[in-house]
Amino acid sequence: MPRRHVWYSLLALSVLVAAIFSLGRAAPVPPTPPSSDAASARGALGTSTAPAPRPQPAALAELYPVVRVIDGDTIKILYKGATTTVRLIGVDTPETVKPNTPVQCYGPESSAKMHALLDGEKVAIETDSTQDLHDMYGRLLAYVFLPDGTSVDELLIEQGYGREYTFKDRAYEYQAQFKQAERDAQAALRGLWGVCK
Repeated sequence: MPRRHVWYSLLALSVLVAAIFSLGRAAPVPPTPPSSDAASARGALGTSTAPAPRPQPAALAELYPVVRVIDGDTIKILYKGATTTVRLIGVDTPETVKPNTPVQCYGPESSAKMHALLDGEKVAIETDSTQDLHDMYGRLLAYVFLPDGTSVDELLIEQGYGREYTFKDRAYEYQAQFKQAERDAQAALRGLWGVCK
């Protein structure tokens, strides 16, 4: 092959390589931010890595001072001008103060967690129309929320301070979430799941 043809072939090859290289280095097109509809659809489909924000309960409009933590699932609050005992819905923590019942495994830790969360705090409460308003001991049955919207009931379950609790097989509003939180805690051996038999 004559030298001129070799040179033309090399020139054509280098032009082709340069063209391919410049295509690969083209300035990227900035992504368009998703619309709120697209973002919410992505969250609904579970493709987002960040957890979808939970809707704020209507109860957060009013906050009530915590008067006393009794144990891991029972507190006293100043509610409508009176000190009211509240039993959290959907969670059961090991006993520490129940008469004629020994202190149960992880009970002191559960109570200490409630003190750490709620001493000196104000909380929101939310009752559930699927449950009675009061239990057999006269305690108000409610979900308890921190001022930032965190569910205390769910937090106790997901961190292993208590178990999901369904009273007499009566499904409640957050039952699916609480059951999932318990499965996650069990799988990770968090709290009582890694200690108690």
